[in-house]
Parts: sequence; C-alpha cells; structure tokens
Amino acid sequence: NYTTVLEKYAYLAWGQNSLITAVSDTLMILAFSSLAAYALGRFEFRGKKIIYGTIIAMLLIPIQAYMIPLYLMCAKIGILNTYASIIFPSAANVTSIFILTSFFKGLPRELEEAARIDGCGE
Repeated sequence: NYTTVLEKYAYLAWGQNSLITAVSDTLMILAFSSLAAYALGRFEFRGKKIIYGTIIAMLLIPIQAYMIPLYLMCAKIGILNTYASIIFPSAANVTSIFILTSFFKGLPRELEEAARIDGCGE
C-alpha cells in the first residue's frame, strides 16, 4: 500500500511547494513588516497614531472577510495559480507589524545610542 500511495501522489512536489512558499513568505514578512514596525516603534511623525490605530483595527477583521477581494485582485493582475498569488498577499500582514512594533518599542534606546557612537546609523 505504501508503494501505491507514494507512486500515485507527488509528495516531493508538495513538499517543495510548501518549502518555497514558507521560506519566501518568511523573508517577505521580515523585510516589509520589520521596516514598517521599526518606523512605528522608533520614529515620531504626524499620523503615527492613526496608522497604528488602523493596524489595531485591522487585527479585528477576520481573514474570511477579505479572502474574496484578495482572490479577485490576484485574478485581475493575472497571478492566479502561481507562487506569487500565495506569497505577495501576505507579504506585510498586520499581525507581524503589530508584534514587531511591540518588540521595537521594548528595545532600550541606549542600544541605538551605543551603535551611533560606534558609527552606525538608523
């Protein structure tokens, strides 16, 4: 039975798809969400409270509410049935921005000051 199942289904292709999606999603989330979270956690600018409040409000919206519009958007730009349709919509999600913003707010300012003394910038 094991031989039949392993020959009939493409487990290696499924594993490859999962690995590509997981690694790409993680790298994109780290790249985009960490930049947004650092700006929200460390800088003072006009509209910061409105943006942060919007992020908090978006946490309350279940994924089922925006799944169909996301599908229609992917269909409109022609990326259905590709890795891009899985990776790009989740590139900067509000949950990771919220968590990383809290992390950056918790870091002591002295670390940045010590880095600036050593010649580093933002």
